[in-house]
Amino acid sequence: MPSTLPKRNAILLFLLATVSTASGCGQRLAFDVVLRTPSDPDPFADVRLLRVSADLDRGVQRLGEVRWDQGPVVLPRISNPAVQRIVVEGLNEQGVVISSGASGPLDLLQSPPDGVLTIDFSRVGAVSLWPEESDPRRGGRAVPLTDGRWIAVGGSGADGCPREDTQIFGPGREEVQVGPFLPGGRAGDFLVLPLGNDELLVTGGVSFEDCDTERAPIPYLLRPSDGLAFPGAALDWAPGAAIAALREDLVLAAGGWREDLARTEVFALDPQVFKAAPSSGGLAGANELLGTLSIPRAGGTLVALGPNRALVLGGQTRTSTDSALDDAAVFDATRGTSLDERIGLGEPLVGAPAQRTAAGSVIVLSPDLSASGFRSEVKAVTVKQARSAPLGDVTAVTVVTGTATSELMTLGDGSLLKLGPDGLDWIQLLPRQARPVENPSTMDETIEGPFIGGSLNDGRLMLLDPEGRHTTFNPGPAAVLGWRGPAGALVLAEGEPNLGIGLVPLRPARWRLTRDGLEGQQNADDVELGEWAVAIDRTWMDFDLTVDLRAQAGSEAMVLWGAEVDRFTYLAVGAAIQIGRFGSAPPTCDEGIGPARTDFAWATEVRVQRAGQRVTVRWPQGQLTCTFNARSGWLGLGVRRGTVTFRSVRVGLP
Repeated sequence: MPSTLPKRNAILLFLLATVSTASGCGQRLAFDVVLRTPSDPDPFADVRLLRVSADLDRGVQRLGEVRWDQGPVVLPRISNPAVQRIVVEGLNEQGVVISSGASGPLDLLQSPPDGVLTIDFSRVGAVSLWPEESDPRRGGRAVPLTDGRWIAVGGSGADGCPREDTQIFGPGREEVQVGPFLPGGRAGDFLVLPLGNDELLVTGGVSFEDCDTERAPIPYLLRPSDGLAFPGAALDWAPGAAIAALREDLVLAAGGWREDLARTEVFALDPQVFKAAPSSGGLAGANELLGTLSIPRAGGTLVALGPNRALVLGGQTRTSTDSALDDAAVFDATRGTSLDERIGLGEPLVGAPAQRTAAGSVIVLSPDLSASGFRSEVKAVTVKQARSAPLGDVTAVTVVTGTATSELMTLGDGSLLKLGPDGLDWIQLLPRQARPVENPSTMDETIEGPFIGGSLNDGRLMLLDPEGRHTTFNPGPAAVLGWRGPAGALVLAEGEPNLGIGLVPLRPARWRLTRDGLEGQQNADDVELGEWAVAIDRTWMDFDLTVDLRAQAGSEAMVLWGAEVDRFTYLAVGAAIQIGRFGSAPPTCDEGIGPARTDFAWATEVRVQRAGQRVTVRWPQGQLTCTFNARSGWLGLGVRRGTVTFRSVRVGLP
């Protein structure tokens, strides 16, 4: 397709008209949107049309579909100033999105663009190479910060010497700042643990006196906000201990080796004491025995579930390979013991990478060396929040390739990217599939890992290769607009098919995509409301939610909202329509208007509106109004009994 416009300067002209503010004043804004493209691959190849949308607080407004190769385009005016971001999608001849780009978060009233809004436009499902470069950092670590940025720590430079500097990237791709100085650097098998308050604990590995002389490593508390680093004293944690940070003042080290046998002890470290005596590295009372595991474990993986609970996965009881463990257990820091219930993982796991998703499930990579070579599976482990309830189930997703040294990074649409020295895999829990990601090729070489990186504020991942070249992975517009169904079954705003609302399955094994929509199943009689299967990854106070669903006779659908996973208000739709509370007193409700449903084995539309302390539910036969204590939080969809298909979901402000 011939182009009359250079791809790196594709410009779309917007005219935005704001509504009147509280002071009665109005404002008109006009600015250009420039699509910036990577060096490789070309995101405009095979793109026929650009679809431009505005993500609003009440939904998504589609501005139009335009040709990109016929010069600048003037798009329709936006009358709503609450534009959260601009999204551009590249469609091929079949109407499939193959490239996309999104702005960072916008506030047109307080800080409008200064004439030009630049958006990075790249291929969906691919790694893109950009012209910017950083100094090489081989063997480093990258961890996210709470403000959307991420920090690179440790590793070695081009000369092979340890890097004592740290770098803070994002939230925009070109934003790089100098972080805290880490004396002696860090290499080898070291950990960088985010503490939840933008502070980091660096522990383990190898430190250096100079380029070639190793020294015993000591832990450091890094504070990127002001560039300070606080040293601690050397820790005597056992080799092979599973380590995780539960909160800023509690880091656990569970199990580990004592000669040839695994240990049960769990030690607690308070990194905040590093600040009290930075010159002496005093640790009096900071590293103490907290409790014990129910069985010995070494080489396991520890994942924080909350401020006082952690999930320990796999490990070994002895050095022999036949002692590897195939289960997981929850350790309760307040009691100092593991809960009695354990969950079977289906295969032994030792040193398996794992992390917790926004929906609350734990994702773990389970490698297995078979006769044909390396095989990997990614498993979603569901952990119930109720202490007295048994643990949940496991969903396995087979990965095309994999090794024991891979890492996992979660994306905004609920999918994951597996980073390994053998390449990248894009893993989607719904539908349950994985596929390898092709790396871009330069003129004389292929960009290869291992990569380190973190999230950007436009939904992509920024990845640094060992040579410091800047690459990004683009999961598509769903990372900022929400989850996308293959047939457009779930929508965000009326008349906007193919745009979702951040649906992330907590229990993927109980959900599947069909031509009719998203189908969930629940056959257990003792389902816990904290196990909701889908979370809408936005925080809401007031909302207007419409769910179009189809259910079999005897089934019950659920809409949940609340700030905590075990303290939800829920709406049950089935033989009767009712609102209740899980974890506190129920709300006060009127008698309702219309008969209760006895069967709805056909499509039914239910509308839930919340305004302050009042929630009104409307369905074809009547309505119900309840009053309860209002708290902002997530929205969720679930199935309490039987089989329910959610045909569409629309959410906005009342």
